[in-house]
Amino acid sequence: MKLINMEYYLSIDIGTSEIKTVLFDKNFNLKIKQNCRNNVCYTSDGRSEVDMKDLWKRCKNLIFNMLKTHKNLSSKIICVGITANMVGLWPIDNHGKPVRKAILWNDNRTKNLIDKLRQKENKLYHKIFLESGSVMQFGCTIPLIKWFEINENKNFKKTKWFLTCKDWIRFKLTNEIANDYTETVVAPGSAIKINRSEKIFKLFKLSKASISKLPVIKKSDSIGGFVTQQASKETRIKLGTPVSIGAGDVPTSVIGLGAIEDKNAATIFGTTIHNCYVSTKPLFEPKDIGLLFYAPNNTWLKTMINVAGTMNLD
Repeated sequence: MKLINMEYYLSIDIGTSEIKTVLFDKNFNLKIKQNCRNNVCYTSDGRSEVDMKDLWKRCKNLIFNMLKTHKNLSSKIICVGITANMVGLWPIDNHGKPVRKAILWNDNRTKNLIDKLRQKENKLYHKIFLESGSVMQFGCTIPLIKWFEINENKNFKKTKWFLTCKDWIRFKLTNEIANDYTETVVAPGSAIKINRSEKIFKLFKLSKASISKLPVIKKSDSIGGFVTQQASKETRIKLGTPVSIGAGDVPTSVIGLGAIEDKNAATIFGTTIHNCYVSTKPLFEPKDIGLLFYAPNNTWLKTMINVAGTMNLD
């Protein structure tokens, strides 16, 4: 494909099943798309993990091959945008190296922990819903942190930061640490304050050591850093190219579909099927069902989900 002399946005989308890199022109016309499978390890007892180093290798190779095939594009990329599968647990140490494999959003290992918490607090799910607007999944970040501290304390002590998928890839590009509000709300956090929730910290009895490992929160459309010399060498992206903070894949997908006005609706047919209703305020109805996402354009997505979407087709 012959590309005319203009500027471009490079987008990275890391789904649970597939990784995509896309080059858009300034009018958001798709020019180049490359993809590969994500190597997720599923076990019979409901665990879901991915090797963090392998994921970065797959991402950087897609970008490198794109820019190798289409020479002279590197200097024309004006920004890198990132979205990815949400929540889970992506722990790194003080040197920026993975402490263990990442635990994904569809992992079930916290079930026994949550069952024990519910024996002491039988309205646990309802209290979480009243704060977050979501029925919490086992693979959310906050319960996974609690599980991690109890069951892998040696690795817990090695951990400097708890990241999410997009934060890990942005860190590899920029060497900067941050999280965004779209992930914070479903961690779970507060949909009322659009922030982390002290109430939910207390429900899970999170230690101060756990809370201190959570990164600073920034707006999704702000700059999260700039491509480092090492990342430039590995990807061919020009040194100093800005990289956005980015947002989780559910709100990003709905905005990409054009469902951005109050009372719009959209369906995402991915690894998870999301039927989404857009509103300008957080919706806490119907009670104790569905998920509530915050979108970077200051809208809210009430979603009803089926977690086995395209996996059934696979």
